[in-house]
Amino acid sequence: MKSTLKVLALLLIIQTILTDISSGAYVITPMTGGKNQVQVLPGEEFKLDIVLSSDNMDKHDTSIFRVKFSVPGLICQSYQWSTPYLNQTDDDDSTPLWDSLPLALQADTLQGSGYPENIVDIELSNTADDDFDSGLLVSIILQVPETWNLDDELIFVDVVPDSFTNGFNEITTSSGPCLTITIPEPVSFVLIGMGWLSIYNNRKTRIF
Repeated sequence: MKSTLKVLALLLIIQTILTDISSGAYVITPMTGGKNQVQVLPGEEFKLDIVLSSDNMDKHDTSIFRVKFSVPGLICQSYQWSTPYLNQTDDDDSTPLWDSLPLALQADTLQGSGYPENIVDIELSNTADDDFDSGLLVSIILQVPETWNLDDELIFVDVVPDSFTNGFNEITTSSGPCLTITIPEPVSFVLIGMGWLSIYNNRKTRIF
């Protein structure tokens, strides 16, 4: 009886170790140029990189996650998966899909059962031909419209993981720090404002 219990305990320990190894731990982070903050002027494009990191040498072949924006209005121009993921194939089930871009992102860009309401987000979903470990997963080209509402000077971008799997094994994935996008007033607007201020001050100090 004691030997049977010992065997069962040993099997339980082995199963726990194997489960920990298979589940692993990913962190998925939005970045631009390796940083978590960027300044973009109205009319400019920038590249949003979605980066996976792992301390356990994890590997996966299927990924589903959402990219969430704090305000609407950015234009999604395109996106590019890193190998071994393929682009523009039937395995890519993203929303919006590549053939519907460019598209201005709004709260209704991604909607339906299981998705939160009144949230500006997109979903990236794909299956790879081989295992992907860590590094740059996908790059998204975004543009700030020329007619950007200057009241929205800051945009925060978060990545919300849904599912990362290797075969039938799911890998635990958490969100990394958000990306902060700063949209300053165009220099021309500032210079025009300074010019009018200078004219106004000169008129006030002029002696007739």
